[in-house]
Amino acid sequence: MADFTALLSSIVQAASAGITLARTLRDAGDTLVSVEKRLQGIDRDIDLTSRALAQLGAHLEDPEVQELVSDNTIRVAKDVAAECAAIFQQTEEVVTKIKETGSTGKEPFHIREAKMDVLRANLGRVEANLDLLNGVIVHGRPMSTG
Repeated sequence: MADFTALLSSIVQAASAGITLARTLRDAGDTLVSVEKRLQGIDRDIDLTSRALAQLGAHLEDPEVQELVSDNTIRVAKDVAAECAAIFQQTEEVVTKIKETGSTGKEPFHIREAKMDVLRANLGRVEANLDLLNGVIVHGRPMSTG
């Protein structure tokens, strides 16, 4: 049970951070310089990822699901929650830098673009993992009782 408590705590923290970041990005959309316009759409991606993370947390709160979930699944879910939190933090750092300096610093344009592309790709990868975990739980539950 301690594993689930720690897991649920990390999921809730990451989902909350993502929701806050998505709001910050939406609010900051008008202040971003034109080079950084590509960050404006990432708020939707972060919001979707946060909601998928919250959904995973809701599934894992169910005692029936807790009985079915393996230790490996718990480790994977913890890793995914930690990865989400890290991506949200990195994105927040980029946005903060843009707000403070008007850009991502003295880096050449192609490096700034590459950083944004990596953030989006990582977010997509993590969201796919969340969808997979949620799908396994949703479809595995009826199979275990049937």
